[in-house]
Amino acid sequence: MKEVNGSSDNISVSRGDSSPWPAVETAHIAFLLDARDDFEAGLLRDWVESRKPDDDSRPPYSFIKLPKSGADNLLATLPEQDDGVWMQPLRIAWLPTSSAGSSRSLQDLFHGRITEPGRIRRRTIARFSPDRLAYVVGDGAYRHELRERQADAPVDDDNLPRFVVNQALIALERAERLVRGARYKVPRILRSDVFANPDFQNLIKNVALQGDRSVHAVTDQAARYLREMAATQTPFTLDMMNAIYRAACQSHHDAKINVDDTQLERVAETMADRPVVFLISHKSMLDTMALSLVLFDANLPLPLTFGGINLNKPGLGAFARRSGIIFLRRSFQDNVIYKATFRRYIDYLIEKRFSLLWALEGTRSRTGKLLPPRFGLFSYVVESILRTRLHDVTFIPVSVAYDQITEVEDYSIEQRGHTKKPEGITWPLRFLRRGRSRGQIHLRFGEGLTIRELVEPAELEAGIDDQRKRTLVPTLAFEVAVRMNAATPITATAIITLILLAGGNRAQSLAEIRALARAGAALIRRRDLEIVGRSNFRDEDAVRATLDA
Repeated sequence: MKEVNGSSDNISVSRGDSSPWPAVETAHIAFLLDARDDFEAGLLRDWVESRKPDDDSRPPYSFIKLPKSGADNLLATLPEQDDGVWMQPLRIAWLPTSSAGSSRSLQDLFHGRITEPGRIRRRTIARFSPDRLAYVVGDGAYRHELRERQADAPVDDDNLPRFVVNQALIALERAERLVRGARYKVPRILRSDVFANPDFQNLIKNVALQGDRSVHAVTDQAARYLREMAATQTPFTLDMMNAIYRAACQSHHDAKINVDDTQLERVAETMADRPVVFLISHKSMLDTMALSLVLFDANLPLPLTFGGINLNKPGLGAFARRSGIIFLRRSFQDNVIYKATFRRYIDYLIEKRFSLLWALEGTRSRTGKLLPPRFGLFSYVVESILRTRLHDVTFIPVSVAYDQITEVEDYSIEQRGHTKKPEGITWPLRFLRRGRSRGQIHLRFGEGLTIRELVEPAELEAGIDDQRKRTLVPTLAFEVAVRMNAATPITATAIITLILLAGGNRAQSLAEIRALARAGAALIRRRDLEIVGRSNFRDEDAVRATLDA
């Protein structure tokens, strides 16, 4: 079996001889068990007992199962007024049958790769495949340290048991990511954390007062809105969704997405240090799928993205939410509680350093050109950055280019005057059907941007007024667009297509096309722009292959 030790400052992983027993002098150890049922709790207790120190210096200890709700009685069994109690969180992580990262397929998920087995399956795994159990040891702390940490917390929460539960879950999530991988950093939405913000509580009280309603009723309404919009990723749904994404991307394109490794390393360094907002160009429905696959295969946390509430259909909606989609209503400007809940949720995600993603233009480009940016989500995120004062949140432009776009036939139909078909529940099936090869997908990351680059430090410190905010949002959006354009590679297909279009109705010989393509490529290279694909236009076979495609 595997054991994983976690620490908030310097988390380390060890195998074999690791122990849940802390190397501290204490009067009492409380093992906090994050278990789904009594079977898991029993496995944890047996493991702790099996790792007991041999000497007699071991302090007294007890086991406390973390509640799923209502933590008020959590500490009732501990010695009263004894802040020397050591709180040690523990959990079991159920591992897949293999550690393969980039080669996972849909078939794998239904042949033992499931990471969230049911009750009967867990018993079978524990008996016959004990190597698939990882005992996760989170970062522990003395009770008095948790009291001090609670006093310094940016939220108004005077309930120590609830604070202990939240801190234990956070510590376990950090430790578990070491054994599962950073790609499984998933937002555990703790309603108590979201609702404990003093400003949010005051807003709820004011809304209740103005509407002659009880605070409890308004809080319940906000909680319903939070459940409706909040994404709740799980390792299983991330595995399954990325298996679907991989099948969709590979159905018409090369198996390997073309990425600049230097840019990807820079993105990884940024994500390790600060929250990130990915802003992606939108030419195809495969855009966000390609980005998700690149990050997943690089073992990087996957961003949460936004979707319309119309996609929240029975079954599909639950799966999409667990895959990282935040569902938003089309219009909520007149709904004060909904708007406040959404703002507080964005604040919460940024405070917890989760990444976000949306299409810069807000719609797909039928020509491949970058469209003017939309400012709606920009405004909410910029306001959140200013409220939380996390000014190092980095906006990273992402450009996705294709040798050929899968939906090009749809585009040509629309250009001839036909109405655009709405995406129904069956549209993903089109991408899963095998079709002719359309070449490669090319993904590039532009240079990151923070608000600090656009606003003087003194102005940030003093606070930005509404007028300055109205100019900051479009400035930020257009600067991201410029950097996205700069990062976009030029494909060999685009150069050849431009030559054919420029010829109008006149036929062109292969020699003529090659000569013009070489001249165009020379100009592009003199401007230090990137060309991808089969761009050696001196090679007749390369030009012919592009024309054939």
